[in-house]
Amino acid sequence: MRPYSWKALLNLYMKRLIMKLPSSMENLVGIDLRLEEVVRHIGLGENDVRFIGICGMGGIGKTTISRRVYESIRSEFKASCFLVDVRETCEKRGIVQIQKQILASMNINLDTFNDEFEGKGIICDSLCRKNVLLVLDDVDDEG
Repeated sequence: MRPYSWKALLNLYMKRLIMKLPSSMENLVGIDLRLEEVVRHIGLGENDVRFIGICGMGGIGKTTISRRVYESIRSEFKASCFLVDVRETCEKRGIVQIQKQILASMNINLDTFNDEFEGKGIICDSLCRKNVLLVLDDVDDEG
């Protein structure tokens, strides 16, 4: 039997554990209308690129809505990724870390780049012409 790395074991354990935990996204009051509105703007089935921003002051449920939308539609996409705390990660570790997280979550393991321009090119080349859902949570700059 092949030994597993600690990361592989952790991923396996988390997948099994999360599948058995009840969802905290169920029975949220008033979320269904907002969910439908965001999904309508996404335009599932259309063959184009969409950027949707959910803006507002802290604590009003932006992350909850985006997580719920992600969970409800991610099966419609060939690849999907939900990244949390993007602003904080960028401030502490840089945009290259975010780029590597995006690629890793989509099973594209390319740690061969070290600057944001190379990362941008690799992401474009890897995800070009694919049906991808990418949700970035807590972003304060569109750059």
